[in-house]
Amino acid sequence: MKISMFAFAFVLAVVDVAAADVIVRRGGESRLVGRIEKVDDAGVRILPENASINMVISWDRVRSIEAETVISMAEYADFATQCWRARSRLERNDHALAEELFRQLFERTRGQTHETALVVAEGLLRCRLARGDNVGAVLPWLETARLRRAVRDSTAYALLPPVLDGTGLCPSLPPLWIDDRGLVELHRQLESYASDDELIQCFATAFRVAVLAHRDEQGATVDTACLLKQPELEILRLVVEILKSSDGDRMDARAALRPRMDSLPPWARAWAHVALGVSVTAGDPLSARREALVELVHVPAMYRDTQPYLTAIALLKLSEGCSALGDAPAASAFAQEFKSHFPRLAGTVEMPSAASQPAASSRPVESIP
Repeated sequence: MKISMFAFAFVLAVVDVAAADVIVRRGGESRLVGRIEKVDDAGVRILPENASINMVISWDRVRSIEAETVISMAEYADFATQCWRARSRLERNDHALAEELFRQLFERTRGQTHETALVVAEGLLRCRLARGDNVGAVLPWLETARLRRAVRDSTAYALLPPVLDGTGLCPSLPPLWIDDRGLVELHRQLESYASDDELIQCFATAFRVAVLAHRDEQGATVDTACLLKQPELEILRLVVEILKSSDGDRMDARAALRPRMDSLPPWARAWAHVALGVSVTAGDPLSARREALVELVHVPAMYRDTQPYLTAIALLKLSEGCSALGDAPAASAFAQEFKSHFPRLAGTVEMPSAASQPAASSRPVESIP
């Protein structure tokens, strides 16, 4: 007699070759009939009837299994339900409820290579980007990029706009951050991150450099030669070069980026505008500081809808920059726009107490070893 996988005492068996197993799929997809060969975190591996190649159905797609049984399946019932609930909540834009489920699932699937792991990693990435948590999104992005390269013919989130571009970069996740909150822990995670995929390891290295540069950790040196081997990653290389350059080299790095702006896709131009805008220092010439403000103002003017996180950074830095130049009315206007459009982010940073004063640093005392 056939019984449901989600029955409390369900077991799966391999009996004889003629026995037919059934996977009942979610989302109105047809039932799969054949012989189930394996069940693990990746999903259910089945050889369909009249087929010569087996296939794996990820857990978020499995409603139930009907089979002649011997191998215990009860341990996967909750896992399958949680995968489905997380994905379905994300697909109906319920990011808040989906994120906690994905966070728990990511602890289990991180480092694995299969469709279910991709559903989890990309789901967590999308949720954290939606919440404006661009620090917490970095590791899910690295795993998503790795899995998108490793898992062939994936159908995960096929109905949603792609979250990665063709290079594996995430247009909504530049190596730039509002403040230092969480960057010490992110650096530790990136320092220990290891992937056999050279491109993904290069991503991790580049973002580690950007974290160090953001925190003005001048003494730390990280080899970024891998970026030179990837010409399609020019925007990442140029942005990181600008951020990590010493005062003497920063002007040259900015000059190298500007001629390339017109050839970049819109999201990469937004990255470039902010990198050029935030790379000036109080010791730079007045003309350079004014040019930086012009770079920053491009972002809220042109990319507000497509690059909200970068728009928030630009508005905050415009307020600080105008204040430093003594333009109190402009500083106040940009600060109010930042608070109005990004109240959640505004609650995480220390704003200037008066428009005429530069913003106080919110950098934690702890330094990166």
